[in-house]
Amino acid sequence: MNKIIILISVFIFSLNSYSQEKKDYFYKASAYIYYNILDSAVIYMSKSIDSEKDNYSNYIVRGNCYFNLKMYESALNDYLKADDLKTGAGEYNIARSYSMLNNSDKAFDYLQRHLQKSEKNTQASIKLDTAFRNINTLKQWDEIWLTEWYSKTETALFDAEYAINKKQYYEALDILTQLIEKRSRSHQAYFLRAKASTELQSYRAALTDIEKAIEIAPKNDNYWFEKGKLNLYEEKYKKAFEDFNTAINLNPDNLVYNLFRAKSAIKIENYAIALDDMKLYMKYYGREAEENYLIGLIYLNQKEYIDALPYLNIALAKDQSKYEYFTSRGIAYLNTNSPALSESDFTMSLDLNPKQNEVWFFRGLDRAKLGNSTGACLDWEKAFDMKYVDAVEYLKKNCWK
Repeated sequence: MNKIIILISVFIFSLNSYSQEKKDYFYKASAYIYYNILDSAVIYMSKSIDSEKDNYSNYIVRGNCYFNLKMYESALNDYLKADDLKTGAGEYNIARSYSMLNNSDKAFDYLQRHLQKSEKNTQASIKLDTAFRNINTLKQWDEIWLTEWYSKTETALFDAEYAINKKQYYEALDILTQLIEKRSRSHQAYFLRAKASTELQSYRAALTDIEKAIEIAPKNDNYWFEKGKLNLYEEKYKKAFEDFNTAINLNPDNLVYNLFRAKSAIKIENYAIALDDMKLYMKYYGREAEENYLIGLIYLNQKEYIDALPYLNIALAKDQSKYEYFTSRGIAYLNTNSPALSESDFTMSLDLNPKQNEVWFFRGLDRAKLGNSTGACLDWEKAFDMKYVDAVEYLKKNCWK
């Protein structure tokens, strides 16, 4: 019996390891795509396909990489494989590939198949797609557009999305409001109206619309993600955390959701989850200043000052325009007995934002350690004038004699 239990345990462990390996390939490929390192993305997407051959979306992702590398035959083969696994999944990209390979008959065939689907690209995006430059001067191109492929609802949604992309937000709101009056169950309309309201910083109106979209389509992870961002804007951090949690449960493969859950987790002081999310995200991404600052901030809040410093150093090496970055590193230096470095960071922070009463107080502590009693008293006076009450004790003991 014990041997059977051990064998089952080993089997379960091997399955978990295999599953994690598959995810690792996918995450690495996604990160290389994000940073536009497409040859490396192809390598890891190929590994992901080798471990999961029946996942049609993997072929589309690798096909997109090949297409952008101008390897059109390879792209076509992947899109055709995706279409075999899920009928219709690759039709539009197959049409694009055939166009680039100067096979106009097949390009028009697959484009027409795509246009017959309920979910399809907008007419404007198809006509502007440079992949069709080899066929858009042919007679068949004009003939294909003689058919009315789009319903009035689809046209309205496309027009609204186009207006949002052109920053014509009030025009988009008008189109969508009229559409919702006729199609009250169009979750896409509510979502787009929420986007337009968000751009106009009408966050409460946007929240109302995104909640309606979720009511109609509760399994859409992107809607929950957008709701979470809106709750972040409104400083409803616990609700934002719950929204990002739902988005992750619906789609655990989008690590951007983990990044945003970490942001909300920091706000509600759930540093354990925030750190786990950031470690996972940073394993594959983590090249930006803000991402390094966030993980540094988590360590700082956990009083792990030495662990915070490498990340804060990277953040400041990439971006010295944020006073928060200097403040945070200054606090780390202050707590690792590096007063000269800490004073320098606090000075930079105050140059960027002099309204930080706590930082005036902290710089006073540094200056006192460095033997600059006059400077320390001036800083504590400034902190006291800005109602930082802890400064009173230091002023009485060191300055008011």
